[in-house]
Amino acid sequence: MRWCGAASESFGGDLGFQLSDRFVQVGDLIPLRRAGGNRPGGFWVAAADPRAADEAVLGSRPIKEVTAAALLSDGASRLADRFGLTDWPGLLAILHDHGPADLIRRVRAAEDSDLQGNRWPRGKTHDDATVAYCARLLDTRPLPN
Repeated sequence: MRWCGAASESFGGDLGFQLSDRFVQVGDLIPLRRAGGNRPGGFWVAAADPRAADEAVLGSRPIKEVTAAALLSDGASRLADRFGLTDWPGLLAILHDHGPADLIRRVRAAEDSDLQGNRWPRGKTHDDATVAYCARLLDTRPLPN
């Protein structure tokens, strides 16, 4: 059975691509946004400019190697990429073991522990957080009615 939005299978090992050198340190993010961003070779924000999709960091895997997929807004990924409280395999393990709601709960707890943004400088205390997590993608059994 395929599961979406709840704990299921997680990725293991190398994702097969490197994060772009266009990713910046947290402290550099606020001045880049104030400088306008969304420029070739720079920091892109999709909400501000739909052309940002053309700048996405891409990778690929053979479909037979993909057992789960996670889509996260930048507010949901903060636990790993902004706050450094886990790494990407750890974030996927949270999704696998506890589900999307628990990941967002952990993000909110981290945000609440640093309301002034002293530990983790950021443009706003709380960001919207959305997670879609699907697992057991190779399971070909029919879904129940």
